[in-house]
Amino acid sequence: MILYPNAHFNNVREITIDFLQNNKINALILDVDNTLIDYDRNLSQDTIEWAENLKKTKINLYILSN
Repeated sequence: MILYPNAHFNNVREITIDFLQNNKINALILDVDNTLIDYDRNLSQDTIEWAENLKKTKINLYILSN
């Protein structure tokens, strides 16, 4: 089985709640490095707010890192 993405985002904050709900996605599994934090290991306030908004809509965010 070959899997292909249905959507592509340049930044995690581009993943909107509307997009997730319209596609019946109720959880995200994301990596930390260069996804939630930048190359210098900074977590932006915008990303924190984005994650908090997910939580308010009961969309689960799981963080996976090596």
